[in-house]
Amino acid sequence: MNSTARVRKPVRLLFGPTFAREPRAFCEPRRNPYLDSVQMGVQCRGTFDPLAWDDLALPSITGQLRVHDSFSPTKLIADEQIIATFSNEAGEQGSVAVDVDHAGDLLLVGTFAGTRNLFPNAPCQETAISCSAISARSLANDVSWPRIPAGVDLTVTFAIRSSVLCRAEAPEGFTTLVSIEVIGCLNLFGTKTKD
Repeated sequence: MNSTARVRKPVRLLFGPTFAREPRAFCEPRRNPYLDSVQMGVQCRGTFDPLAWDDLALPSITGQLRVHDSFSPTKLIADEQIIATFSNEAGEQGSVAVDVDHAGDLLLVGTFAGTRNLFPNAPCQETAISCSAISARSLANDVSWPRIPAGVDLTVTFAIRSSVLCRAEAPEGFTTLVSIEVIGCLNLFGTKTKD
């Protein structure tokens, strides 16, 4: 008996059938996690006269998008751009575009999937969510909203704070704010679900 055989026998006795060959279970290939994710943005826009903020109710913008794949939203990110138009004494107009990186002028007033309210309470300007809380710079933009089925319209409404009037600097030679266009987008990220 050679030395190798002498070593193998005690090892088999010590560890038992661990060295025995067993058939392997079939392993399914890993699925790409991005195939199961859904991303969409609902854009809302409107152009306003500076006097629109004289009333008690804030002006609002609404956007709508048809959902093609059922999904459960897990993250929201709001962004905001404004285009301010100014005039000068000669009647000429000039515009300035500003990207508001924390979406601080927007309040998320309502989000509906078809007729289903995705907010825990009735949507109004008093119970709105500040978009600073769900901006790209925020750490608190995770949500646990119910599943949004395919085929329904997703409707988003933002109210606009009067602070938007102070965001853009007038170009040189222009003094009067004529109008302001506000573009808000609610970006939704989530997991695709089966109907």
